[in-house]
Order: sequence, then C-alpha cells, then structure tokens
Amino acid sequence: MVGVAVIFIVVSAIVTRNRKTESNVLPAETSAPEATSSPSSTPSPVPAKTTTSWESEPTPEVSVGPSQFFYPGASIISQTSTSASLTSSDESAKITSWYEEKIKSMGFSAKAFVKTSSNSNVLNKLSGAKDGEKITIEIKREPGEPITQIEIKLDKD
Repeated sequence: MVGVAVIFIVVSAIVTRNRKTESNVLPAETSAPEATSSPSSTPSPVPAKTTTSWESEPTPEVSVGPSQFFYPGASIISQTSTSASLTSSDESAKITSWYEEKIKSMGFSAKAFVKTSSNSNVLNKLSGAKDGEKITIEIKREPGEPITQIEIKLDKD
C-alpha cells in the first residue's frame, strides 16, 4: 500500500510540473508558432518566394570535324579542317570494324562499306551522310607493311 502511495505522489508531482510549464506560455506566443520559445515546439518553415524565367537560346549548329573520326591510338600524319591522314599498327580489319561502328553511332545514313583485299593488299572504303555532310574513310595496308594508313575526308554540301 505504501508503494502505491509513493507512485501516486510521483505522478502527481509530474502532472503539476507540466501544468505549470503550460500555464507560463503567453497568449501572443500561442498565436504565432514560429515565435514560441517552448522547447517542444518546432518552427514551421516559411516558403521562399522564387520566380523562374526560362529563356531559350538558339542551339549553335555543331558540325562534324575529322578529329571526331580519329582511330584510337593512331598517329596523326596531317590534318586540315576537312581531312586527316593517320597511321596505325592495328590490323586493317579491326580498324574497319571500328569505323563501321563509329559511322553508325554518329547517326550517318546512306552508309557504304566496301572492303577489298587482293594479294594481301587491303583497300577498304567507308562513307556516310548526315545533315548535308559526307564522311569518307579510306583504309589501306600493303603487303608486308606493318602500318595501316587511314584517310579521313569530310565534305559539306
């Protein structure tokens, strides 16, 4: 019975203390939650006023240049704004396959891939057209030569 009385006294003390804390809140504080100083209240965020203006600028015309067709690891022999001459020690078949995929991946249509090999003399020609531009790739390897020659030409209509 004594234990029940002790619990009752402790609970009464806690309730009384909470009522005193609640009665100390001023009326002005209860009307504006963000101005309260009560530790249990959380300020409510005020949304920021933002304005967004979207102005579209014309997208600059991006043309294709011969440097976009440089075979990985190839040596550059010469280069102009519309052509390039490269060499590579890779086999001509590997180089040709890479250019076939490159031309397709860049969205060129009207593709022509001509592969010729006679007496170990390789001459492969690849071409494609897109948006008034034509790319022509010529891959050559002569018998007994360790180097494959790559010629890139870009024509604009």
